[in-house]
Amino acid sequence: MTFGRGRKVAAQDWPEWRGKGRQGVWNESGIVTKFPLDGLKFVWRTAIRSGFSGPAVSAGRVFALDFSRETGLKGTERVLCLDEDTVRVLWTRSWPADYRGMLKLERDGSRARVLWKGKSSSEIDSDGLHALITTPVIDGDFIYGVCSYGQFRCIDARSGARIWQTLEVTGEKARWATAMLVRNGDRYFINNDRGELIIARLIPSGYHEISRTHLIKHTSRPGNRRQAGAVNWSHPAYANHRIYARNDEEIVAASLAK
Repeated sequence: MTFGRGRKVAAQDWPEWRGKGRQGVWNESGIVTKFPLDGLKFVWRTAIRSGFSGPAVSAGRVFALDFSRETGLKGTERVLCLDEDTVRVLWTRSWPADYRGMLKLERDGSRARVLWKGKSSSEIDSDGLHALITTPVIDGDFIYGVCSYGQFRCIDARSGARIWQTLEVTGEKARWATAMLVRNGDRYFINNDRGELIIARLIPSGYHEISRTHLIKHTSRPGNRRQAGAVNWSHPAYANHRIYARNDEEIVAASLAK
């Protein structure tokens, strides 16, 4: 793949949730170090129905799921296959869905030893890392993630001790405020639920923000009071020097090439 002035750089797909192997690691090089002052350059955008599932990118195709509500929690789910460059719909498949179903998980008998656990029973003033929507990351001997009220925290993986916390990522202490983390080299791309995309370094000494820009409109109602009124809880895809993100109205592709 070629970007600008004939410069060739290696590109990679994002074939499943949180990337290949679901590791939340984006290994491409030739990526921006800071966002342009006038915002991201969008390659395309197209309409989509509601849903939280993030897109997948593979072999020149973008795959996305959406949902059309009919009665209560019943409706129609659909998978779309889009051409990665032209955003033309190549095919769709639909089926009835009922979100009222529940599963029972049985104990599998596997053995584990508890190293440490939190002592607080408060959802608001938790002492550890009670992640709900986001997936925490382990980097060296430290865990980084967003707690249940939007507190972005660093936890010592060996002892469970809290090293630091900040509300700079989510912008408010509110129930289920969150952000998605993906590592790229020695920094992280973080998209918070206000529709912003952030580049930051996460190290034991603290949170170091490098750049921030608007990514996508927040359209989903969170079921509780929030400053922004709505949220974006979909995990984006990072592939071929682009970011692919969706909300309840559209799916977009924006260039992150240097």
